[in-house]
Amino acid sequence: MASVFDAAILAQCSRYWMRMALVVDMTRAHEHGRVVTEADLAVAIAALVAEGRLEAEGDPADPSACLVRLPG
Repeated sequence: MASVFDAAILAQCSRYWMRMALVVDMTRAHEHGRVVTEADLAVAIAALVAEGRLEAEGDPADPSACLVRLPG
């Protein structure tokens, strides 16, 4: 299911592994004037992983221990 945050999240990701918590923080920093919770972004990232639009190493339910990257 698409999230209003998908484009913002994907814009912060690369083909290199990054801590999911860092992606969450960077996305929040770029959403000026918009109330964005860490929980909302974590759910959106987990959905992107489930859809295959992001790859994850670790459990997306634990953003501090999970790594994410763009596929490819």
